[in-house]
Amino acid sequence: LALIMVLFGVSVVFPLFDIYKPWRGVKAWIEIRSLLLVWFGVAAAVPILLYFTKTGELYSRLWFGWWTLITAVLMVGSRIAIRRLIIWARKSGFNTRNVLIVGTGSLAAQVCENLRQSEWTGVNVVGYIDDGLDDKSKLDGYVPVVGNIDGLRKFLNDRKQKVKEANQEFNDIEDIEQVWVALPSDT
Repeated sequence: LALIMVLFGVSVVFPLFDIYKPWRGVKAWIEIRSLLLVWFGVAAAVPILLYFTKTGELYSRLWFGWWTLITAVLMVGSRIAIRRLIIWARKSGFNTRNVLIVGTGSLAAQVCENLRQSEWTGVNVVGYIDDGLDDKSKLDGYVPVVGNIDGLRKFLNDRKQKVKEANQEFNDIEDIEQVWVALPSDT
């Protein structure tokens, strides 16, 4: 009965607190803290329910305490192992997202550099869209400027049309999944 209550509690409460959401870009300790808070909340509800159903004497408190702690350790351990596996996969080129950055100034260059230093995020900058502000001095030579802001709509529409065409292979610049805007706030 206690296990059924916990399974029901976990299946209802974990999704309510977004425990199963993607944690890409979130620090591991934040994910683990959220997981443990929700887990111990569910686990604390079980003795309360057992008390009100007058079935608490059927269960060993020692067993329940150890079971709660061991389950918490296993959940945290599995999350850490999955994170390590995902980091390895992203560094190996799997599970990545291709991003087009709108802007060519120092802010765009800084975003690109931060992403390059954080391979674990799995975000690849595949191109810049020129913002016309003439501050391209900070751009590196690895990521191309593929167009300008005036032609952004056409660029994205052309890409959308290519995706619709029958089974075509795409290079990175055609396989853009997100567009990030890295422009100064005064523009």
